[in-house]
Amino acid sequence: MKFGTYLVQESKISQDDLADALEIQKKFKKKKIGRLLVDLGLITQETLNRGLTNFFKPEIKNVYGLHQEMKLMSSLPQELKSLAMSHKAIISQNSKNQIDFVRMELIDDKLLELAQTMTGKKALCWVVDKEGFNFLCQSTGQVVGDRPQLVVSKNLSDDEKLQEDSPYSKLFREIMVEAKKSSASDIHIEPTNEGVTIRFRLFGTLATYKALKKEHREGFISKVKNIVNMDLAIVGKPQDARASFKLLKTDIRANSLPNLWGEKIVLRLLDQERDFRLEQSGLSSDAVRTLQTVSKRKDGLILISGPTGSGKTTTLYSVLYELPRDKLNVSTLENPVEYQLAGVNQVNIREDGVSTFEGSLRALMRQDPDVILVGEIRDHQTASLAFKAASTGHLVFSTVHANGSKEVVERLINLGVDTFTIKSNLRLSAAQRLIPLICPHCSIEASQKEVELLGIEGSFKKTNVDGCSKCRSGVTGRIAVLEYMGEDEIKQFIDSPKKSVNLPKNSLKNEIIELARTGKVDFSEALAII
Repeated sequence: MKFGTYLVQESKISQDDLADALEIQKKFKKKKIGRLLVDLGLITQETLNRGLTNFFKPEIKNVYGLHQEMKLMSSLPQELKSLAMSHKAIISQNSKNQIDFVRMELIDDKLLELAQTMTGKKALCWVVDKEGFNFLCQSTGQVVGDRPQLVVSKNLSDDEKLQEDSPYSKLFREIMVEAKKSSASDIHIEPTNEGVTIRFRLFGTLATYKALKKEHREGFISKVKNIVNMDLAIVGKPQDARASFKLLKTDIRANSLPNLWGEKIVLRLLDQERDFRLEQSGLSSDAVRTLQTVSKRKDGLILISGPTGSGKTTTLYSVLYELPRDKLNVSTLENPVEYQLAGVNQVNIREDGVSTFEGSLRALMRQDPDVILVGEIRDHQTASLAFKAASTGHLVFSTVHANGSKEVVERLINLGVDTFTIKSNLRLSAAQRLIPLICPHCSIEASQKEVELLGIEGSFKKTNVDGCSKCRSGVTGRIAVLEYMGEDEIKQFIDSPKKSVNLPKNSLKNEIIELARTGKVDFSEALAII
C-alpha cells in the first residue's frame, strides 16, 4: 500500500484530494506526496508526522545496540547538530550517503526535508520511547531542544519564504514578478465559488491575471497569508500585515477580509526604489515650484485632498524628501506607514482607541518638532490640533477628503475650524488626481460632437481601448495633476465665496484640458472633474 492510499484509508484525505495531488505531483516529480499534501493545505504537518510514524512504524527496540553503533560515529558538523537539536532529535548515523535521526515517539518530516536540503543525503528518522531516548541523550552527550545549550533555528525571512520550493510559493513568486514587471499598484486575490481570481490594478483599472480552480483556494490563500506574515489561525476577521522582499525591491502592505467564499487578500505594492524627487513626480512645473516654495515656510498648514489612490500621500513624501532632514526634526503620523524615509521619525497609527491621530499628535507636540506630517485630518479634534501646531511655529502637512481645493476650505469649516484660523494659517489648499496617459501610438481622434460637451474648441484624442503592442488597453501609465489655492486665493474664497467662481486659477479641469491639447490624456477625463 502506498502512503497516499493509507491516508485515504485513514480518512485523513479524500480520494479526490489524492487524485488532485497526484496530478500536481507529475509537475513536481521529486516532491513527496505527503509534503505536497501539506503545501496544498489538505493535511497539517502534525497529521503528516503521525501518518508517517503509523505507516512505517520505525521503532527501534535494541537501544543498547544502537548506542554501541553511535559510539563509533565520528564528530558531527555543528550545523547538523544544531538542526537536530532544534527538532528535538539526535543523530544516530552520518555516512557518505545517508543520515539517520532518532526522535521520541514521532517522526518529524520537516527535519528530514531540511536535512536532505542541507546535506544532499538520504535522511531517515527512527523513533524510541521516552526512556530509551533519554538513555541515548545521556550516553552520547547529544542534547535536544529544551536544553539551554540549544541553538534555535531562525525564522525564515520574507525573501526565504518567497523562495521556497512549494508549488504555491512558486505561484506567488510568479505573480509578484509579473505584477512588478507590469507596474501594478495592487494585487487582488479573490476567493470565488469557482476557485480564486487574481487581478492586478494597472494604471487605476483592475485586470484579471490568472484564475485557480476551487481545490487550490484554501491552500493558496493560506500560503499567501504565511508569506506576508498574517496569522494563519485567524480566519474570521480582517487582518493587516506587511512584508519586505529585497530580491524584488518591493514592500507589501497586506489586508485580508473574509467574504462568502473565504478570505480576500489585497496586496499594495510599494517600490523600494521609488524616486521621491518632486521633479520626477510628473506634476507641472508651476505645481512643483509652488510646493517647493510653501515647504520653505517655518509654520502653517499645507493640505492636499483627493480620493484614495490619487497619489496625495506620495506628493507629501516628495515634499518631505526635499527638506534638509539632517537639520530638522521631521516627524510623521501615518495609518499605516507606507514608505520608510531616512531622517524622518515615522509613527504608525493603529486607530485602536489607544493609538490615534489626535493622541499621537498631542504627544508629538512635546517632541520639539519642526515639520509634522499628519496622515489624515478626519475630525474636529485632529483639525484643531493641526491648526494649533501650525500657529505655534510648526510646519504641518496633511490630507483631507474633499473633491477640490475650494472644498478643502469648506470641509475645514464643517469640521468646526473658524474662518479666521483658516485664513491665518492655511498656506496651501490643493487637490490631486492621477490621470491615465493615452498611448501615442494607437490613440484615436475624438469627434467634434464629443469635444463640444466640454464647451471648448480644438482637436483632441481619446483612448483606443483595443490597445496595441506598446500599451495596455490604450494606456501607458498615469500622470499626477494638482490644483491649488495659495493664501490670497484662500482668503478671497472665504471672504467672497459667490465671487470666487473662477478660483482656483490652476484648476484640475484646466490642467487636464491642457494635457489633452498636447495629446497626453483622453479629453473626456476633464468631464469627470466638472
